[in-house]
Amino acid sequence: MTLRRTARYRRPAGAVLCLLLLLLSPVPLEAAAPPMREMTLGVAVTPSFKSTPEWKSVFKKRLKYTSTIFEREFRIKLKSVVFWDWDASPESTDLVTLLDDLMNRYSLSEKKVDMIIGLTRLTDISDAMNLKDLHVLGKARPFSGYMIVRYPNQPLFRVQEETVLVHEMGHLFGAVHTDKEDTIMSFYVDRQIPTTFDRMNQQIIRITRDVNFAKGMDSLDPGIIQQLLDTYGRLTADSNSTDFYYALAHFYLQLGQEEQAANALGRLVEMEPENGRALYNLGVLYTNMGRNEQAEKMLTAASSRLNVRGQEKRRAAVYDALGRLNFAKGNMEGAHYNWNKALGLDPNNLDTKISLAVVQLKRGQITSAQNALQQVLKVDPQNPQALTHLGTVAYVKKDFPGAISSYQNALQLVQSGGGDAETRSKNKALLADIYGGLGMSLWQLGNTQEATKYFSAACGMSPSVACHEKMGKIYYEIGQWDNAISELVQVLQTNKENTELYGVIGMAFTKKGEIENAISAFQEGLRYAKDQKKISRLHSNSGHLYLQMQRAEPAVSEFMAAITSDWSNQDAHLGLALAYLSKGEPAQARSSLVNLLGMNPQNQQARDLLGQVETMLNELQNQQVSVSFS
Repeated sequence: MTLRRTARYRRPAGAVLCLLLLLLSPVPLEAAAPPMREMTLGVAVTPSFKSTPEWKSVFKKRLKYTSTIFEREFRIKLKSVVFWDWDASPESTDLVTLLDDLMNRYSLSEKKVDMIIGLTRLTDISDAMNLKDLHVLGKARPFSGYMIVRYPNQPLFRVQEETVLVHEMGHLFGAVHTDKEDTIMSFYVDRQIPTTFDRMNQQIIRITRDVNFAKGMDSLDPGIIQQLLDTYGRLTADSNSTDFYYALAHFYLQLGQEEQAANALGRLVEMEPENGRALYNLGVLYTNMGRNEQAEKMLTAASSRLNVRGQEKRRAAVYDALGRLNFAKGNMEGAHYNWNKALGLDPNNLDTKISLAVVQLKRGQITSAQNALQQVLKVDPQNPQALTHLGTVAYVKKDFPGAISSYQNALQLVQSGGGDAETRSKNKALLADIYGGLGMSLWQLGNTQEATKYFSAACGMSPSVACHEKMGKIYYEIGQWDNAISELVQVLQTNKENTELYGVIGMAFTKKGEIENAISAFQEGLRYAKDQKKISRLHSNSGHLYLQMQRAEPAVSEFMAAITSDWSNQDAHLGLALAYLSKGEPAQARSSLVNLLGMNPQNQQARDLLGQVETMLNELQNQQVSVSFS
């Protein structure tokens, strides 16, 4: 809140008296008025503030003044106060940092209070009278339940000091600045005594009066959020604080409107480019939106801004987000670096320890990963993430029964649905990994039918292109040709250039006896194939199918194309020999077999066939000699 200390206006004494009488007079309640909400207040007080004579009694009077207004207008009563000592150092730091420190030190739920106020002084301002606009006296984080009030060494007008408290209390309930100077949410307060809220802010606080600050903005239902957004859309102005835009972004996110949320956070960052909290939140949002380059820029900036006492965990969260961003890009070195930094700032964070273990697994550091995961389980024996990744460790070490045991333990914990909503959501996301791990382990033990069930379940949880590809190949392995074709065709709709899959689809059609469809699959693959060896194999496959159909001419053409693409394709040389034999041309067949045996003299099939061809040629030669003598 900004206070302006000028002498441009002085309210007549009679008017002041009338306003005070109005304030203290009972106001008739409407029949539908809500019940009185009584709220307990916690107050954290710095040593410098306590050095002021009679600070407690003065503050209680100001609080009573605030409560009187809120009781009258919103049926909210501040019923009791609990005081604590607050070692905020240095007190001269910015209000954002002080507010972060207050929130890190005191928990609403642990302290069993409804809201918390931090009281401090501006020790570095010697003469507040010389300041035209004093804008560092109060700050509230909307819907958080936390606010800061601090005063300069020299006192303000009493009415201004009282108004600061009422004004910031309004911000807690979502009220915003207004240009109506005689109302409490005015951006500037001179010597006037604002005793009421403007109509728009009255409307805002009346619909948010029941907010549960311990749960924050998440305690507001979508209907209330939409009403607030409609109101805020008309009130947004430069005079509003960055926390207003932060609340705006949060509301947009609750309604699934990511682009609008990003715009609100972007506005916040423009206003306070050094605000590490804002940079972090915008970076995480960009990550969720897939705008990774912008996300990395915001998160990197945030890591250098959050560097004062009390911000360690938030800075750890920044490095954790950078670690996840690098991991998603496949940059294991970057992920390892950032997660190590996060763990240094927050050494007891089990999620970060697990993330580091996963990176170690990716880097082939199996023993280190196993040790890290076992340390997590010592602290939290029922951590399904740690158990899942221990299953992966066992799988990599070819201990398939051990892998199955770990995966099944993790699955049982996830299915039990324990923990809070965030934990349950995180555990549910593990299901695809657990099902996939069970499928791979059972497959290795030869239990293909049971493995297929788990692979199918894994794809149901995470229906990615890679999952459909894996399922298609699995169905092919166990002879479920139709399922294999169906899965792989889905993959090709997204990735048409995966030429290997055309080969598998063609072979599945071949197994079904649908030769024409198989040839079509191989020929379609040739449209996208760029690798000469893959091109050669597709031509060779088509050649064999033409042989099956006793169509020697196209078979010869396909095998010749295969050899042209890759001379080392022994199968194509053998197929060409068979195609020539089918055409009744043993001499050409002999030439193909000689070429093949020149590459691989040990090819027994080629040697046996060459023997048969030599016999055929000898018989033909003898027949020609016999004819010539007759």
